[in-house]
Amino acid sequence: MSTAQPDDFALEALRRHYADRWHIRRTESLWIATAVDHDADHAPTVVNSDVEAFVAELESPPARAGRPFSLLAASLNIMQGDELAPGVWHFRDTPPA
Repeated sequence: MSTAQPDDFALEALRRHYADRWHIRRTESLWIATAVDHDADHAPTVVNSDVEAFVAELESPPARAGRPFSLLAASLNIMQGDELAPGVWHFRDTPPA
């Protein structure tokens, strides 16, 4: 006798279907997906308690709220700015449109 729950089958199906775009997991009450492409132009994380709304967001993810930033690239970002005062920086880059 199988002890698998319907959500287990849904999780595996979603993982297979979206493997090239999303890493998918779930908790007892939430479906969670993180983008495989960290530089994607859409939200890097999708979270929803309703599986149908979750799948809709996987198909058409919301826009990214900010640009990608990695703490590993912090030294590169500092090289693009001028320190105006200790701990106060002015960056010459422009935000994405």
